[in-house]
Amino acid sequence: MDIGPPDEGDRRPLPGSGAQQIDPTELARELPDGSQQKKSFKRNSMSVTEISGAVRVAESDPRVSIQAAELDAHPERLNSPTGVVDLHRGTVTRHDASLLLTRITAHGVQIDAPHPGLGCLPGRDLQR
Repeated sequence: MDIGPPDEGDRRPLPGSGAQQIDPTELARELPDGSQQKKSFKRNSMSVTEISGAVRVAESDPRVSIQAAELDAHPERLNSPTGVVDLHRGTVTRHDASLLLTRITAHGVQIDAPHPGLGCLPGRDLQR
């Protein structure tokens, strides 16, 4: 059966695109044992057929499958522990998962904090 070439809607990661591959069998092995129901769930989770089916569903669902180009696609936004900084406007907004920002700075941003080096520029009031 020939499925043809991938179209624009194909959301599978391209080789070398930086997409992270997770071994679902390793995740399934970490599931807790306990009741018969949990053991059955764990056994089914490690089944090649079950894993393949789950991967096919995830690849075709745009809610859980994205293209690598969609990650960190906002160069004017800086993700920090205190919020997302809009570098063009100089504003900080709440974190927004829909921006798909994967990296975060080590320190938060304080927009109104004085800068010791900028306060000494003659004729310019750069501090708010």
